[in-house]
Amino acid sequence: MDSQPPAPPMVNAAPTPRRGLTRTMFGIVAVVIVLVLLLVTGLSLLKSSRGQPPTVDNYPNARIVNKRADPNSDHVLYSTMDQIETVADFYVRRLGSSLESGCKRIYYDEPPSQEVGRSFYRCVVDTSLLEMQQTAQITISYKKDAGLTFIDITRSWGSGR
Repeated sequence: MDSQPPAPPMVNAAPTPRRGLTRTMFGIVAVVIVLVLLLVTGLSLLKSSRGQPPTVDNYPNARIVNKRADPNSDHVLYSTMDQIETVADFYVRRLGSSLESGCKRIYYDEPPSQEVGRSFYRCVVDTSLLEMQQTAQITISYKKDAGLTFIDITRSWGSGR
């Protein structure tokens, strides 16, 4: 009997090109899955951060006149004896005065009158994102008859723009 001894097992055999391609494809699929999971997690965190009221600084020493709260909005009316320009400066320093958001002076008359009580300030903050609303509107006005400056803050948040 001519029997040949068995061939020794191959050690450290080089991977075939097909095996290398399969590993590369699995690696790419794994990276894509991880990226998709990170994207979904990031979007969920962004949306959940819009499910609460936007932060608005309260004017120092202003007193609450009226307050109302709903599930996705609230409204507070404050009053102060400070001048309207002083209150407006407080909010302009915090929110700015750009065309898109921030605070703007609005006049009741045309041409604009510098007389006290003939204008008001409107400040807008909008950090809404992906159908999740998060806005604040601040109206600052002076009422001559009361001799007070009023700060009207309305905030809304959550889904349902």
